[in-house]
Amino acid sequence: MTQTRRALALAVAIALALSLATALLPGDAAASPAGPQAAPAPHSAGSAQGQPGFLFDASYTPVTVPAPAAQSAAKVPTAKPAPGKQLATRALQFRGVPYRWAGMSSRGMDCSGLVARVLLEHGIRAPHNSAALFKLGTRIRFRQLAAGDLLFFNTTRRGISHVGIFLGEGKFVHASSVSRGVITSSLYEPYYSRRLVGARRLK
Repeated sequence: MTQTRRALALAVAIALALSLATALLPGDAAASPAGPQAAPAPHSAGSAQGQPGFLFDASYTPVTVPAPAAQSAAKVPTAKPAPGKQLATRALQFRGVPYRWAGMSSRGMDCSGLVARVLLEHGIRAPHNSAALFKLGTRIRFRQLAAGDLLFFNTTRRGISHVGIFLGEGKFVHASSVSRGVITSSLYEPYYSRRLVGARRLK
């Protein structure tokens, strides 16, 4: 009688174990009318004695976050110098050229010749005369001065007789005299500050 009870208890335990194992398997692994389906592959292999590994749900699809696409370095547009700044830069390159009346070349130039040469190189045909240059562009106030503006002086007490190109920070470039040629000077020098009569800006 005791052996019968033991056999019955063992049978019940086996049945419960089989039921529990069936409940742990994924739904897709259960038998269907079409016939038994292959059990999902284990996450890790079992031992040589056939011990089962860890099972995973075959219907789960991992989400892969795509790596950010390589972006080419943004091209930063190079700012072009303002027209006035270009005039000032070019005029400064003539520094050291000898003074020559009515000249406008690297062999020699006078004040209006320097200005006319620089303007011509930037597509502006201008008269080779300081008084005539004073009629070009727009008249501006001295506090509005910017690089490339034209400065006009009365050095003879008979009207406009000298012209230069403003560089900024109170300085300008001009063909000064036979002894000095093309040089840079300061508007704060008494000689020029007392004779400065106007400024013009070309667009």
